[in-house]
Amino acid sequence: MTLKTAPRQFLLAAVCNALPQVQGGKLYALAMASRERNPAYPDVPTIAESGYPGFSAVSWFGRSAPTGTPKDVIQRLGDAARQSQSGARQPKPPAPNWTEP
Repeated sequence: MTLKTAPRQFLLAAVCNALPQVQGGKLYALAMASRERNPAYPDVPTIAESGYPGFSAVSWFGRSAPTGTPKDVIQRLGDAARQSQSGARQPKPPAPNWTEP
């Protein structure tokens, strides 16, 4: 992404966060860092398509706990994380956020 105002700056942003700014004309999407084009940006090439074959960047989220955390606490935290990701308690977003699981 690049800002549409001077001075020009470069930004690598999450698709779901940048979309309103691109739609509002505040950002210009240069290329997608994913392996495939994103449906929210059908006319924006991937970085690989833009001359860097094999390029792909993904983000991920993890959880950690201090060394020595009791196993029962780790188990409870893991159970809570899995439950939160099951979708059972998650409301459906009002519109697609264009992220991939």
